[in-house]
Amino acid sequence: MLREVNLDVAGGERVLVVGASGSGKSTLLRLIAGLSPAPGTRVEGSIRVLDLEVLRRDPAADPLPIGWLPQDPAAAVCLPRVGDDVAFGCESHRFEVEQIDRAVDEALHLVGAQGWHERDTGTLSAGQAQRVGLAGATASTPALLLLDEPTAMLDPQALRRVRTALARLAANKQPPALLLVEHRLDEWADGAELPGRVIVLDRGAVIADGPAARVWSEHGAAMVAAGCHLPWPVERATIGVATTRRDGFLAVNPPPARSADRGSGAELLRASGLAVGHGSSAVLTDLALTVRAGEVVAVIGANGAGKTTLLHTLAGVRRPLAGTVRRPAGRPALIFQSPEQQFLAQTVAEELAFDGATSEQVRHALAELRLEATARLSVHRLSGGEQRRLSVGTVLLARRPLVLADEPTFGLDRDGVVWTTRAFRAAAAQGRGVLLTSHDLRFVLEVADRVLVVHGGRVLAEGPCAEVLADPLLQAAGLTLPASVRHVLAAGQQEAPQPTEPPRHVEALRPVTLLGRLNPLTGLALATVFGVMVSFLFAPLPLLVLHVLLLVLLVAVGAGVARLVLTQLALLPFALGVLLTNAISRPGLGVARLGPLTVTDHGLEVGAALAIRVLLVAVPAVAVTSATDPTRLIASARQHLGLSAAAGFAILTAQRMLASMPQQWSMLVAAGRSRAPLNRRGRPILGLRGHGRAAFGLLVAGIRRGERIADALQVRGLRSSDRTIRTTVPFGRADLVAVVLTVLLCTVALIIGSLAG
Repeated sequence: MLREVNLDVAGGERVLVVGASGSGKSTLLRLIAGLSPAPGTRVEGSIRVLDLEVLRRDPAADPLPIGWLPQDPAAAVCLPRVGDDVAFGCESHRFEVEQIDRAVDEALHLVGAQGWHERDTGTLSAGQAQRVGLAGATASTPALLLLDEPTAMLDPQALRRVRTALARLAANKQPPALLLVEHRLDEWADGAELPGRVIVLDRGAVIADGPAARVWSEHGAAMVAAGCHLPWPVERATIGVATTRRDGFLAVNPPPARSADRGSGAELLRASGLAVGHGSSAVLTDLALTVRAGEVVAVIGANGAGKTTLLHTLAGVRRPLAGTVRRPAGRPALIFQSPEQQFLAQTVAEELAFDGATSEQVRHALAELRLEATARLSVHRLSGGEQRRLSVGTVLLARRPLVLADEPTFGLDRDGVVWTTRAFRAAAAQGRGVLLTSHDLRFVLEVADRVLVVHGGRVLAEGPCAEVLADPLLQAAGLTLPASVRHVLAAGQQEAPQPTEPPRHVEALRPVTLLGRLNPLTGLALATVFGVMVSFLFAPLPLLVLHVLLLVLLVAVGAGVARLVLTQLALLPFALGVLLTNAISRPGLGVARLGPLTVTDHGLEVGAALAIRVLLVAVPAVAVTSATDPTRLIASARQHLGLSAAAGFAILTAQRMLASMPQQWSMLVAAGRSRAPLNRRGRPILGLRGHGRAAFGLLVAGIRRGERIADALQVRGLRSSDRTIRTTVPFGRADLVAVVLTVLLCTVALIIGSLAG
């Protein structure tokens, strides 16, 4: 919590906010953004931005001139499409449509994401989501920019883009004021591009505020001892000076020594000819990987290279597209990129005891994780760094032979990074194996025995950690070394040149069909009218002719053949059930026997008509729904039916969250299985109780994610009553053609029906 914070930031001023995990940095930014504090928290004082009161502001008032990038990458984007998400704040501030389009283009270009306008935000990696979130925060040209760890999930190349983007913003004629919370200070060009003013928070209080050089000089040693990240020149100068810690742990101590025979233990994991990806699209192919007892292996690469997908496949969360995965030691434990995806209990102590740990083990773990004061708190009330430490600690406490860790130092201060290094090295020393991914190359150098570099869908380099990090091939993957790593590897190594900017990815647009060009309201209205008309046809022959004509017509206007076939197959059992039920239950002339049951001619006729009607009503509904872009549907409803902006965007965000629910459930079940006891065959025993906890976790995670997205939308001006409607969806020629075709189809069916009658 914060106490007695007095802060003045001038227009265009750049301020760096630093402090150990839990010192109140994110809370400070949230309050300035106008967001409510945690329940039960009392807020005193005032916050004003451009002379506008923040704390007691009417929620329906115009949005504040603030751009905010939250700490959680999943909350950095809210809407299904990248371009719409970036444009949201501009619409709230009532930019003209041409201004919005120009602002979106410039913001995406600023973060190196040009050409991403039509990308589905659900396909973004965490690092890509952070870049899109930064674009959304800057597009509306705010007077104040609040960035909470904007580079935490970025590869070194993307981090350079963020540095460059902020430098460009600072060079504008009217640059925004900046409050920056950042851990990866080592990688900001040796500190040269960092803000010139530094504020230090400790236990919620400001203990230093002034020019960077003076703050580093006067407080640098104490900040290193407190576990803060600092620019490498400052940290290097303090080594040997900082000798005490308030909790007895010195952040600058080197990691434990590694045994000479590491990597010679029993094989815990082997992948051969492995291909991983999303759906049928592979992101990594022909991958061979082995992890042995007693070693730590790191997988590094750029954002979107497939590292997370690889870990999920090795853990059994995803199925491999090709190749084999052998786990002689049974299912591995998995530390997820987002800590909340793996929490299965309500309180911190209960989470630590989930795997059967004794009360004494829980007390020891709380002390080791520095979470004694939070033992009875909800796991969701912890700071980001505390959640990360808890997620690592609970998995290591379960003592699975193999641990897979996805970005285990995300959100940690330097003290937390060193603790994680020691914990993984200790696990290896005990004969366990660790496979991790990380963008923190300093952490990789300190913890890993071997490194694999993935780039362009394959393994670019593999070998001992120091050799791979010193290899010029690393530059080809867009991975440049931070100053601290260059310092360690300096002896006998010649630094490679900076890589050139690679070609930007531009996602190919799907071909637009007649069905896709329809105003969504037209498609839904015609599907409804068609369903009503079908209900007036009773003879099988006209219904069958109509069914065939409809399928041909839908294929002609762009409905996918595969989707139509799958829809028919999915509905076929139900349709056959309707046919059979009517065939044996209606009176008439018997035509066949099914054991003791009689099939009648009238029953067959009625049953066949009803079965075909089931297929007829469902097929156009599925075809129209699958071709309907939810964003266009909501835009059309806002434009033509007067749907409110708040309701429309709530529907869009709910649709995006529902689409991700199956994946979230898979993650929570996988988390439970990675920590549950194993049977004799090495398979986890999750049981009914474990699935119940996973269901509870899914509920809590959904609520939490909804709250975070609501916060992001609130800062961007969701409740602004007078918004610019950027996306208009008129009724055009495609709608007229669809109406004519529907009328013709219905006419043909009625004529055939009258002839058959």
